[in-house]
Amino acid sequence: MKLPAKISHNVKTIIELYPRIGNRIVLLWGTPELQNYLNSLIDDKEKPEGFPQHIATAILLIQEEHGKLILESHDKSANKRIVRNQAGIL
Repeated sequence: MKLPAKISHNVKTIIELYPRIGNRIVLLWGTPELQNYLNSLIDDKEKPEGFPQHIATAILLIQEEHGKLILESHDKSANKRIVRNQAGIL
């Protein structure tokens, strides 16, 4: 799945300093696993110094946009199930 233009700049910023992290974001985009991965980056207790502020901000913006995408995808799936159930198709 292609990254939205809205966050592609943020991903490029991450790739410049943390290519492994940025490439993993691209690879996992559109999957529920990405939310878990982003959460683990933010909650990483083993890195007390944390990320530079602009990288942390980019991660949070990506997490927010991806969360919306996953929620929309979930809502569409739920609506399809409702329509199928109403039509008697399981």
